[in-house]
Amino acid sequence: MAATYDFTGSIALVTGAAGDFGRTVALRLASSGARLVLTDLALAAEGLEETRGQCAALCGDAGVVVVTADVTDAASVAALFDAAAERLGVPDLVFNNA
Repeated sequence: MAATYDFTGSIALVTGAAGDFGRTVALRLASSGARLVLTDLALAAEGLEETRGQCAALCGDAGVVVVTADVTDAASVAALFDAAAERLGVPDLVFNNA
């Protein structure tokens, strides 16, 4: 997958990352140099781990963080952003696919 944009040094948060569309966006961002915070519901953990593995192959294990969250719950979203900031830094962009 050829990179179209250069996101080197950027942190991207992708919601709905366990599904096909979220995975495709995450892979594009990873191939463009972004570090990633991937999130989805806990019940989608298997698909989320698959996305993490594919992205890590492109940008390394240290550049991909998985945090389960329910974006319909304000406390869960706050915890998601806290975890992202603690583990990678404050996201520069958010792709809301959930």
